[in-house]
Amino acid sequence: METWELRKAAHTVELLSQARQINCTNELFMTLMLHSNNSGLFGHHLWSGFKALIMRCGHAHTKYEDLSKLVVFIVHNIIPWNNKEGWSLLPCLQSFAILDLNLGFEVHTEQTIAASKCALKSFAQRMKEYAKLSTDAAILWGESIKNWNFPKMHALVHSFDDIECEGASRNYNTKPNEKLHGPLKRSYMHSNFKDVANQLLRNEHHCFVLSLMHGQLDEIDETRGDNLVDLDKAPEDLPSDPSQNCVHGQYNGPELHGKLLFDGHIILHSQQLMVTLGSIGDSLHEQLSNWLCLQAVYLQIPSSYAMINLDPDHPVRNALASLSCGS
Repeated sequence: METWELRKAAHTVELLSQARQINCTNELFMTLMLHSNNSGLFGHHLWSGFKALIMRCGHAHTKYEDLSKLVVFIVHNIIPWNNKEGWSLLPCLQSFAILDLNLGFEVHTEQTIAASKCALKSFAQRMKEYAKLSTDAAILWGESIKNWNFPKMHALVHSFDDIECEGASRNYNTKPNEKLHGPLKRSYMHSNFKDVANQLLRNEHHCFVLSLMHGQLDEIDETRGDNLVDLDKAPEDLPSDPSQNCVHGQYNGPELHGKLLFDGHIILHSQQLMVTLGSIGDSLHEQLSNWLCLQAVYLQIPSSYAMINLDPDHPVRNALASLSCGS
């Protein structure tokens, strides 16, 4: 059996030194362009970042609409001149962009309806020609044949008749409300997917209450901001023994910025021993998990990051310390 010499650190250093002395040619670099730049840096990193940016900016529901208007100008010079299927698809895309634009009109007249019906007729004729060529190409390449007879395609036939009967499409279009579905979807993902109506209403009520509480706390911070003492900036002003500033059960010391609660009866952020949620209360871990999930819905955190499930053995540090005010 053939064995190999044990490689040591000195061998690695020697190999690295030899590699640094090799002059890389442009030909070698060009062979790496596909994996390092095109499908690597751009395909897996920059393109992913661009898609995430589109989602965060709220343009996810219009991305296909925008692409349908740009794709003809982008690809018309890369389709081979002898590719009949490609040059048949481009007119379809052009007709679809015009048709979609007419469907989105907020005001229609007899002239726009007539022009839109002509655009619909042109789109149908071009799609019929493209469907035949795409079928022939699919048979030639051994691919599955695309069936263009489906409800969404047929719905276009009645689209402008519906506009004449019901008005402009904005009256029954779901696109303006699409962005408002986000909080509802996140709330649904925190349900048990059964009897969801009551759960969604309860979560909506809790989110409204949380919003009201956040607003009240912000208002308190604004009105009491001048009288609060920042622990990080003025530690010498704080009493070493909180009970020294208590007279007849009332706290008379400086108000601690973000640390004082209930007018001197409790000071937050006084570290205590680690305990478990189960030792504090039997169902505290469930209640705290539900509350944190509601906070995630209120803060619009993606559901994939907001599924919080605490167990009774989860360690916590009690951050509340009562003042010895002798009340």
